[in-house]
Amino acid sequence: MTFAPIFIPLKTAMFIIFVMNKATWQLKMIFLHLSKKISGRILEIGVGTGRFFTEALRAGADIYGIDVSKSMIEILKNKLDASDHCRIHTGDACTMKLNQKFRLIVAPFRVFSHIIDVTDQIKFLDNVWEHLDEEGKFIFDLFIPDPALLHNGIDKVVDFEGEYEPGKKLRRIVSSHPDIVKAKPGKYFRRLS
Repeated sequence: MTFAPIFIPLKTAMFIIFVMNKATWQLKMIFLHLSKKISGRILEIGVGTGRFFTEALRAGADIYGIDVSKSMIEILKNKLDASDHCRIHTGDACTMKLNQKFRLIVAPFRVFSHIIDVTDQIKFLDNVWEHLDEEGKFIFDLFIPDPALLHNGIDKVVDFEGEYEPGKKLRRIVSSHPDIVKAKPGKYFRRLS
């Protein structure tokens, strides 16, 4: 499997939008600014439920999106006119063949960090290159972890608690224990109501 296994049920996908919108407003503003300045096609890798995509499309951008999560793509399609469904693809960015070139490709929100295998990372970058036009640009972001957190770990820290739907609350509890051999952080969600 190319991407780290991420299985996101429909309700959790909605929760992720809520939390991520609070954390990424600066990235969103940069992306929306660029999408208005670009004269050409734009591809958003990891389009998810379209938190950037829908605004860029409404602003007149010629934007397309791809994501590995079928449930997130379904949420996005429900936000769009049927005539725009052709802009969205479910698939793996390492193997995508969209038969189009793009002036701008973005992979926001640490999409690249979900590709664990170095060979797959190279495939991803090569594939992005193949989809860029002659003047194309690729923009992505990465998470830079706190070295002390990696060394010391954390145990059952609540990093989010709130409503993801009226009357329905969720608490996200994160644990991470240093293990040089396995290096697997732990996360779990607890529905409060």
